[in-house]
Amino acid sequence: MGAATPAFVASLCETRGLADGTHTFFLLERGRKALWQSILQVEFVKKATATLTVRVGGDAASVAQGSILAPAATPLKAA
Repeated sequence: MGAATPAFVASLCETRGLADGTHTFFLLERGRKALWQSILQVEFVKKATATLTVRVGGDAASVAQGSILAPAATPLKAA
């Protein structure tokens, strides 16, 4: 969902005739409330003379936890 947001915003700019300026508070929701839910906050700056700037943010939910066990380092021998 997050990766598709810039393309979605570009489509909005092209098809909705949005004015130049900063557009904020656009919320996208995904997931199921019973299991997990993500609400992405999107802000974008549209200017006719510049590249479209898109910012995506929001809260994160932990979906997994893990650890890595590395062997102890062996000192290198001098040559």
